[in-house]
Amino acid sequence: RVPPRPAMRGGTPPVRIPGGRYLAFMHTVWKRNGRSLYAVAAYAFSASPPFAIESITPPFTLAGHATPYPIGLVASKRHLLLSYGVADREWYIAKLDKAALLESLVPVRTDETTHAVVPSPTRSTDESLTGLPRQLHFFRNAPDGVKDLVVAEVRARGS
Repeated sequence: RVPPRPAMRGGTPPVRIPGGRYLAFMHTVWKRNGRSLYAVAAYAFSASPPFAIESITPPFTLAGHATPYPIGLVASKRHLLLSYGVADREWYIAKLDKAALLESLVPVRTDETTHAVVPSPTRSTDESLTGLPRQLHFFRNAPDGVKDLVVAEVRARGS
C-alpha cells in the first residue's frame, strides 16, 4: 500500500532566484486520524512556459506553529523573508537563510513529454475566445493508466 501524501495548497507569490528560476512557498496538509496537520514547503520552477516545478523542499514547520499559511515572500542577497499566518488569528515573519533553503531543494523528476488538454471555451460573450491549452506534467514513471485518468478528468471538467 502506498502511504498517503500531503495535499499541496496555495501560498506565496514567487520571487526570482539564481539560475533563471522562481521560488515560492506552499502549505501542505496531511489528514491523520481525523485531524489536519499543516506544514510549509518551498518549491522552485522554471521561468519559461510551461513553468514546470523543478525542485521542492520536504515539508517543514515554522517555529512550531500548528497551522502555518505562507502569504508573502521577499528575497534579499542572503535571506528570504517569509510572512505567514497562523490559525487565521496571528501573523509572523520568518527570516530564512537563502543559501541553506536553496540547498535543501530536492529535484523533481517529470516525464520529458507533457499532455496538452484543451479546455472548453471560456465563458465570454465573445464566442471566438477559447481557453488556452493546459500542459499537464507527470512524475517520471507514473503509470499510463494514471495519466489517462487525470487527462480524462480534466477534459470532463472543462478546466
